[in-house]
Amino acid sequence: MLSKDFYDIDVSVSELKKYELWDMLDNLQDMFESGREDFDFIYYVSLDKLISTYMRSIRYPYSIKLIMGNIVSEVIRNKYLLKKIPDVKISELILQCITTSEKRLKMECYEQLTKNIFDIFGGFDVSKYLVRSQIDI
Repeated sequence: MLSKDFYDIDVSVSELKKYELWDMLDNLQDMFESGREDFDFIYYVSLDKLISTYMRSIRYPYSIKLIMGNIVSEVIRNKYLLKKIPDVKISELILQCITTSEKRLKMECYEQLTKNIFDIFGGFDVSKYLVRSQIDI
């Protein structure tokens, strides 16, 4: 039972979810550029949501307390019955996002991680994003 994957969970990433990820990135870029003091707090909250979305999409369990151990420690993976994250580049970017201390480098890592995750999800272009509603405004 422990070795079974989570195939019964709907892991599709909708265009609305992609927009949410893009919006988080856009907000974070604005905060960075304006030098907001709460940048680090919002950065880590956004990073958690981004990683959580990615892990769910690949049907891997996610725990904020185990993500770094999953990436760097065979002991942690064995103890908690985790598999390595299949995409090495994503794994490296997650680790960089977590461990980088300089704000400029945090932004660069976060932007690259978001771009790579979008690529996995089939891309996203906000200029082509269109919300359709049954209600005409």
